[in-house]
Amino acid sequence: MKMWTGVFSLAELGACLRSDAPQPVGPWAAHIGRPYYWQEWSHLLYSVRTGECAYPYVQADKLLQGMGVRERCEICEGDFFISVPSGDLHMLKSVLHDWNDEQALAILRSCRAAVTPNGRILVLERIIGAPNVAPAEKFGDLNMMVAAGGRERSHEEFVDLFAAAGYALKRVLPTGTQLHLIEGACV
Repeated sequence: MKMWTGVFSLAELGACLRSDAPQPVGPWAAHIGRPYYWQEWSHLLYSVRTGECAYPYVQADKLLQGMGVRERCEICEGDFFISVPSGDLHMLKSVLHDWNDEQALAILRSCRAAVTPNGRILVLERIIGAPNVAPAEKFGDLNMMVAAGGRERSHEEFVDLFAAAGYALKRVLPTGTQLHLIEGACV
């Protein structure tokens, strides 16, 4: 029987977590250990029963519960290029950056067609800063271009995109993360 020496060491099984391992899996392990990843697995039964992805449901439900407005909201799936449910507010988080300008405009126009006359839109996205400022957003822009065919946008680009869809961009608020809250009102 080994005695506790007060020192931790990495067992052979954990060697793959080292960055200098022949096939390191540390970044992957860190990724799947994040709450937003493993929380979906608590809804495995939902996915198995419905055949649907648990991620949007889990994230939206958690956010709305935390805001105390879950009972006033409907979480639904569909094709936002065709239509979205009517309401006084539409919220899109990390959606527009997946799409080029034409497709993003189609999404915003679907929202505009379904929102009440005094309605609003809230968009949570990265905002590209001036040259040589905020390089993470610029790398995110490259990633979206390569991985999804979309793009990150500047403040001015959001103003133009909102205007083309029938919204006036009212304000942009930092969130303490890389995302900004972009609010638009019907015009």
